[in-house]
Amino acid sequence: LLNLGALERARGDFEAAQGSYNRALGIYEQTLGDEHPLVGLCLANLGNVQSDTGEHAATQLSYARALEIQRHTLGSEHVQTSTTMFNLANSLVVTHDYARAEALMREGLVNFERALPPDNPKFANVRVSLAGLLTETGRYDEAKQQLELVQENLASRGALEQRSAGYMYESFAELYERQGQLEQARAMYERALSVR
Repeated sequence: LLNLGALERARGDFEAAQGSYNRALGIYEQTLGDEHPLVGLCLANLGNVQSDTGEHAATQLSYARALEIQRHTLGSEHVQTSTTMFNLANSLVVTHDYARAEALMREGLVNFERALPPDNPKFANVRVSLAGLLTETGRYDEAKQQLELVQENLASRGALEQRSAGYMYESFAELYERQGQLEQARAMYERALSVR
């Protein structure tokens, strides 16, 4: 059912995906118990679909429960746990809970740094999201530092012209726009479009 849910989500059939994940969740809870890692994985996947459909309160509940289970069963530094932290943090940004979101992003980033090689793309994703949060809360210098770290990482891998770099350029553009640096913002928006 987890694979079916993933396929349905990839096809954009979010209602079917949510149904598959809810059925799998019921089966796992009944057969494995409420605290099994597969229950946490299923909840995280359900949270992804709920996020896709804009169900922010349900998304946060699913991610929070998944995170609690994953911390307990896999440990706080596990990559799967850190990924759920990051997803919950992004959901909290949408509802303007910036303090909790930032704490989770920073914890997840530290965990990724411990568990993954430095060229793993998860670093760029977390740093770009953290930069967006910092920009949104008016902490422009910190946001720029995060984006510069992403830029260095992508440059070291020869990835500045890859599609994933587009998110970084877009975040730079938003940062410059917020600061009234409209020419720099325009240049970064154009750069983002050129690599997508």
